Amino acid sequence: PSQNRYSCPEHGLTDSLLSSDARFYWLSRGSRENEASSGCACSAEPGGFAGTLGRNALTPETGECEKLATCLALIEIVDSCNLSCPACFADSHRGSVHSSPLDNLQRRIQGVIDRKGGIEILQLSGGEPTLHPQFFELLDWLQNHPRIDYVLLNTNGVRLAADEGFSSLLASAFHKGKFQLYLQFDGVQSAAQQTLRGVDLRPVRLRALAKCEAAGIPVTLAMTVTEENLDHVWEAACFGLGYSCLRGIS
Repeated sequence: PSQNRYSCPEHGLTDSLLSSDARFYWLSRGSRENEASSGCACSAEPGGFAGTLGRNALTPETGECEKLATCLALIEIVDSCNLSCPACFADSHRGSVHSSPLDNLQRRIQGVIDRKGGIEILQLSGGEPTLHPQFFELLDWLQNHPRIDYVLLNTNGVRLAADEGFSSLLASAFHKGKFQLYLQFDGVQSAAQQTLRGVDLRPVRLRALAKCEAAGIPVTLAMTVTEENLDHVWEAACFGLGYSCLRGIS
């Protein structure tokens, strides 16, 4: 089986199962020969995406590099989290917040726009992105950027539920437009809560959703489905129909 290893300052390295079928896991990652390049999208290095795009995507009319809008870009703004999920894909750190500086994030995002064109949807992720010390400065910059159409915030909802000041600022930011939440949500049942998160977070989700409902912040529930909660997916759908702020369940 394919496994992920992440570390805890107190307990050291921990192994967690990501897939029970190693062959399927590696097939799902795809072949490196199909990658656009060996570099990142905002890299200016000769082997980076900019160089590859210049060689492989020249328009016949002008011979210049074609720029197409990025329909979805995801950027990890912190590698720290306020949860200790047993299976963590992001290898997030607990304790002190490890975050990318605001100017670094702006430079990287602008680099994608300069080389690829506009970004239709920019997804803020981590770790837990709401822990970033300059979160609202970044969100304000993104909402005011003329080449970014929409911002999605991936969040576990913990800070939204517990921090009144944060939730008030988030409500104010929403009214500027171009914003939606992707809220971690593992169903209304008890099954799989401990397995997935190490703790039952259903009361936290309810408080977070109540604040979004009051402020009118649009939300998509992001549900991890396992054998334990598979039979409860329809219950989650029925639960979502009770909120006017919910746009769907992913």
